[in-house]
Amino acid sequence: MVGVAPIAAGDGVSWRPIPGEGGHVAFAPLDDFEVDLLRHIRVSIERIVCGDGLVALNGFLMSLSGKSLSSAPTAAAMAKSTLEGDSIARDTVMRFLVILRSFAGDCVLLFSARGGIYLGVASSHNSSRWWQTVR
Repeated sequence: MVGVAPIAAGDGVSWRPIPGEGGHVAFAPLDDFEVDLLRHIRVSIERIVCGDGLVALNGFLMSLSGKSLSSAPTAAAMAKSTLEGDSIARDTVMRFLVILRSFAGDCVLLFSARGGIYLGVASSHNSSRWWQTVR
């Protein structure tokens, strides 16, 4: 799941997180693909930009391509398939990162984050090279 909280300067030396429920905001689609995704998975953003969301996004892309899943892959299996050249897995990861990037940009605007944002990702895979290719 996604946790979202701004961090404010405390006493000038330390920082203080401000609790909130930012992950529960609605997913705002930006193109026709994402509108169709929203029809398929009507949920808050935190249900899309997480491991389970990656798997659901993959299932959606599989259904669009006419392929069926015998079982839902794990997020780790998706990452492995992506690195092995599976085009649907790659499209899944790229779409996931585009949606996450859009949400992160919204958080910057919401909190006027002049110092940037920090993403904490629970993953055993190094995804930094994928960030370099997101358009």
